[in-house]
Amino acid sequence: MGPNHKGNGSERSDTARAGMSDAELDRCVQALGQDLGRVPKLAEIIDAAGGCKRQRAVDARRRFATDLVANAIDDWTDLPPSIVMRHKRLMREWLALARDQITPWVDDVVAQSLETSTGLEARIAEQTVLIEQQASEIDALREERAALARRLDEACAQLAEARRDSAVWQALAEERRQASTAEPTD
Repeated sequence: MGPNHKGNGSERSDTARAGMSDAELDRCVQALGQDLGRVPKLAEIIDAAGGCKRQRAVDARRRFATDLVANAIDDWTDLPPSIVMRHKRLMREWLALARDQITPWVDDVVAQSLETSTGLEARIAEQTVLIEQQASEIDALREERAALARRLDEACAQLAEARRDSAVWQALAEERRQASTAEPTD
């Protein structure tokens, strides 16, 4: 291994290159794990691979750890190969059966989610249009209310002026009536 190009002192595999396949990444992690004598850290895997996405490093690390545990179990147990083979075959069948049973359910859930999402998006679009229409109507009603308020103010002013005029005319009429009753008759 040589120093990486970042110059931070961490080392990477001489075989590391960008764009590794999963199988190449698994081999890289296995070589790194054997060199270290333990399950490598994510940063070590990413450096050794010459850079890869974190999720790919997590998946490769998980596969390496699973293989490591499986090898340890094989080393610790002394089961006849026929039982081991039968057990592995049953596990493969069980996994295939489980996958076959779960896949339609997952597909249905995804389809329902997409339908719901599409329906919600359509409903949101409808509601957005409705909100915009109502906002326009509210603006029109505000303008109408303002116009009516101006007309009411004008009407109130005219009414007040008419009352003043009426009071003036009533006062004049009262003066004339009093003047006509106060005049001596000849």
